Amino acid sequence: MAIDRATFLEIVKDAYSAYYTILPAEEGEEELPLAFRAEYKVRDEQYFFVKSANIWSNEKYEYCFVFSAPSFDAALAEKCMDFSLREMLPKVKPHKQHQYTNCKVILIADSLDEAFFKILRFSLHRGLYRAACRRGGSQHGKDLRQPGRTRPGTLL
Repeated sequence: MAIDRATFLEIVKDAYSAYYTILPAEEGEEELPLAFRAEYKVRDEQYFFVKSANIWSNEKYEYCFVFSAPSFDAALAEKCMDFSLREMLPKVKPHKQHQYTNCKVILIADSLDEAFFKILRFSLHRGLYRAACRRGGSQHGKDLRQPGRTRPGTLL
């Protein structure tokens, strides 16, 4: 028994609303089938007796983009992933207490194009590699673009 896409979308939205801030899709966002965004931000700290004696602290961010359409072909899925990275990357501000930032893209569809599965692995790897090289480590003494530290730079 198949579940209706709209019903499943509401189930996903309800599940994310427990811990994430749900943001509705804005009008005119590149005509992509963005259903909603979800953002999760948390800051953890440990003190020694008083707040001014901070032992450690860290910040974690997660951004989820949920797209819903009757069908996704390879080109539309690529646009959705590129849009998600473009929206998420400016929000990443690495600093001493920044632990991680995740970007999730959820595609909800009734059917998927056959070519979609062929590009899926490459697109996800390329997106993660781009995000790591642009925002990762230079402020923390690491350069992810050095040979031997990452996969070949042909994906940039």
